[in-house]
Amino acid sequence: MESYVYFKFSFHVFFVRCSSLYELELNRLVNVVRRLGASRILIQFPEGLKPYASKIVSAVDSVNAIPIVLADPCYGGCDVAFMEAKALNIDLIVHYGHTEMVNGEIPVVYFEARMNLPILNAVRKAVPLLSDYKRIGLASTVQHIHKLSSIKDFLEKEGFQVFIGESSGFGVKYKGQILGCNYSPLRSIKDNIDAILLVGSRFHGVGARIAVYKPTIVADPYTNSAYNVDELAFKLLKIRYANILEAKESKRFGVILGLKPGQMRMHLALKALNMLKSAGREAYIIAAREINPEVLAGFDVDAYVNTACPRISLDDAKRFKKPIITFKELLVVLNEISWEELLTGGWF
Repeated sequence: MESYVYFKFSFHVFFVRCSSLYELELNRLVNVVRRLGASRILIQFPEGLKPYASKIVSAVDSVNAIPIVLADPCYGGCDVAFMEAKALNIDLIVHYGHTEMVNGEIPVVYFEARMNLPILNAVRKAVPLLSDYKRIGLASTVQHIHKLSSIKDFLEKEGFQVFIGESSGFGVKYKGQILGCNYSPLRSIKDNIDAILLVGSRFHGVGARIAVYKPTIVADPYTNSAYNVDELAFKLLKIRYANILEAKESKRFGVILGLKPGQMRMHLALKALNMLKSAGREAYIIAAREINPEVLAGFDVDAYVNTACPRISLDDAKRFKKPIITFKELLVVLNEISWEELLTGGWF
C-alpha cells in the first residue's frame, strides 16, 4: 500500500505519493562511502527530502559508517554545513537536492535527487497560456532537468520555437538549469525569446520573471497545473521599489555578510560599505548565518544591504520592519543606475 506525505518545496506544501518520487542514488552513496573510507557521515537535505531520511540512513548503515542527519534547514547548494561537520568530527558531507557549488577541507558529495513526477500534463496546460508567443525559452531546476529534451520536442510539435540556454556561474551544471539566484540560461537567450516556460514552482517562476523581464509561465509538476506568474512578479517589484525609496532616505545602514559558505561575499560587503561611506551614509557590517527579522532586531540602523542570498530580500521583505535591499538595488539608491536599468538588466 502506498504511503503519502506532505511535501514542502520552494515554500509550497503539496500532498504527494511517497514511493519513487526522488532518485536517491543509494548505490552510488554506498560506493562513495566505501571508496572514501568515511566512518562518520553528515547527511544534509532540504525540507522535501526529510521523509526519505531513513532510506538514506539505512544505506550508510549498510557499510558500517555512522550517519548523522542534520535537521537544520538547507536552502541550496551554497548552504553546506562545514562548521557543524567540523564540530561533529565528520569525514564526509552528503548533500542532497542540489548540484555542486562549494567544497572545503571536509569532502562534500552532492546528490541531485532528480524527481520522477510526470510532467507533460502540466506542460500541455501551459500551451494555451503561451499561445500569444512564438519563441519560448525553456528552463527548469535540476530536479526536472532530465526531462527538458522531451518537453522541447513536445513544444516544437505544438508549433513553438524553443530555446534552451547555456548555464554559467556559481552552482549550475546543465543546459537550461536555473537556481533561485541564477537564471543564466534564460539570460543567455533573452534577446531570442518572447516568453519563458519554467518547469518548477512559483518561487523559481517569479525569479525568472524578474531576472529576464519576459512573460513567464510555470508548468508546475507538484500541482499538475500551469499558470502565469507576471502578476506575482509585479507585486514583488512594487515592494522592491518601495524598499528602494525608503532606503534612499536612510542615513545608517547595516551591510549583511552571510556566513553560509556559498553566500560569504566579503568583497561585495566591503564594496557596499565603501560606497555607502563615500556617499555620506553611516554603515557597518553585520555577519550572520541565518538572516531573519529576529536576528536583525534591535540594530540601530535605518536599512540593510543584503550581500548574502538575494532571495531573502526579494521574498521575505514583508517580514522585516526595515528595508532590506540587494547590492544591485543599492546601486539604484546611490544613483549609480536607474530603476529602469535594474528592471531590464535583472536582479541576478
